[in-house]
Amino acid sequence: MEIGGHFYHPWSKETSVDLGDLPEKWDARVSDDGRVFFVDHQSQVTHWEHPRTKLRYKVDHEIPYGWQRFQDENQKLLFVDHMEQQVSLVDPRLLTSRKLKKSSVVDKYAGIQHRFQPHTKAIEIVRNVNLKGKTALITGANSGLGFETARVLALTGAHVFMACRNMTKAQQAMQRILAEDPSAYVEVLHLDLASLHSVKQCVQQFTAKNVPLHILVCNAASFGGPFQLSSDGLELHFATNHLGHFYLTQLLKEALIKSAPARVIVVSSESHRYTDLDAASLNLCTLQKPNKDDYHTITAYGTSKLCNMLFALELNRIMIQVGVTCNVVHPGNLLSTNMLRNAGMLYNLLRMMMWPFVKSVEQAAAGIVFCAAHPTMDEIGGLYLYDCWPVHPSEEAQNADTATALWELSEQLIRERTTPNT
Repeated sequence: MEIGGHFYHPWSKETSVDLGDLPEKWDARVSDDGRVFFVDHQSQVTHWEHPRTKLRYKVDHEIPYGWQRFQDENQKLLFVDHMEQQVSLVDPRLLTSRKLKKSSVVDKYAGIQHRFQPHTKAIEIVRNVNLKGKTALITGANSGLGFETARVLALTGAHVFMACRNMTKAQQAMQRILAEDPSAYVEVLHLDLASLHSVKQCVQQFTAKNVPLHILVCNAASFGGPFQLSSDGLELHFATNHLGHFYLTQLLKEALIKSAPARVIVVSSESHRYTDLDAASLNLCTLQKPNKDDYHTITAYGTSKLCNMLFALELNRIMIQVGVTCNVVHPGNLLSTNMLRNAGMLYNLLRMMMWPFVKSVEQAAAGIVFCAAHPTMDEIGGLYLYDCWPVHPSEEAQNADTATALWELSEQLIRERTTPNT
């Protein structure tokens, strides 16, 4: 235990520091660089040392999942716990549990509140919303969830870009929207997420339009089939579901910041829980070219969906400072979309058996549209939502070490495949 000019770190990433009882009219706060300081409200003086122990402290991790910083109309700092639906005056990193003392709780809850149900359709989410002047880019928008999201946002007034691999189907999908509303503002872009070259070309086409970007929906995904490598030599699920979206978002980062407030929505899945990926195994062997003998579609898909989670939560941590939020959505299980075309006979048989209990595409897209367009989600980021409510992701999805390792690996893979040889 060091005192004086050093910082004492008495807690792990799983628990928060217990600063003990402070004297009356004292409280603890956390500075922008993570240092804990103590406020004596009676003398109106701040101290770096704990008033009783004389120790100094430093927070070495981000605020826990589900919490978010806000400032009220008087610029007072508040902390919203979206999971417990309460607001605290105390930084959650200074709590020993999620339970708050009565004196720390603010009565008014300014977080997520709505009356939407699991059967609510996407179009019902935006019943009183006007998106005129907003621009959205949606991947995989020619069918399924992507199409329904594009359709609803376009019918609500947004300028929608449908980024799709199959341009013939994209044009047909666009015509379906225009047939419903000839005044809708819809365009198509070619995008093959399994090709980093295609991702770059798509962004160049979009940038040439000289339009803002308020909503980015990372929806497209690959599922099923035998082991395959992308054109960049990467396992296909990882390349399409994660790395393509990672690169797309990186290239569009400046457009999002300039258009702030902006929202990024990443479509993941409960399948993110079914993988053995962690920071220790995050390397080229497990993600680039898995052992074909041990390869399994379900595991590969789950790994890519965990990557979606890790990327999205880390992206929000970085970008929320500049007005860009990112949330993750689980739309539902066994949905009737084109993504399952390569899923195999047994999987599709299971889907048919479960059909009476499965959401329609119109219902499943509601969560995506809620995060993309509903006023309730203004300034709210870093959450994993199902049925328009935040739920806890897996512990690994919240692992900062794994998120950092994935981010660095993703940048490395892109750099190796896009930097010209000298």
